[in-house]
Amino acid sequence: MNRRGLVSLVDAMLFLLIVSLALSVPLYLDAGGDPVDADPSTMLDDLCGARMRMSDLYPGGDGSLLPLTDMLAMDVVTGTDAALSYAGSYLDEVTGVSPYRLTLGYGDLSVVIGDEVPEPVSGASAEVPVTAGGRLRMTLVIG
Repeated sequence: MNRRGLVSLVDAMLFLLIVSLALSVPLYLDAGGDPVDADPSTMLDDLCGARMRMSDLYPGGDGSLLPLTDMLAMDVVTGTDAALSYAGSYLDEVTGVSPYRLTLGYGDLSVVIGDEVPEPVSGASAEVPVTAGGRLRMTLVIG
């Protein structure tokens, strides 16, 4: 390859790099986005209505479709955190930068997802039946 061909190749690669960077900047700036405008009761309804495959959250789980609330109750009892992490990721996404605290209670046990909310702006509670018996108590506070 002669010198002129090498210069043309480097020039083309540099052009592609600059174009790809220019096209990715608007996507990067929009990636954070605004949090979804949802109140705590809607967020709890979303969590209560979600159904997932056991195998999506637990290694070795079968493919049975269960309510997320059943898996949350299981995490409260067993101390695992697969469903709790999933619920936390959902709340991180919809609350954006707003602090939140989700308290889950099942029987005498309870677990907290999120941080302390020094100045609560809104909140909601729900109690849902669990397939294995009992009820899962959920309280969500958003700052």
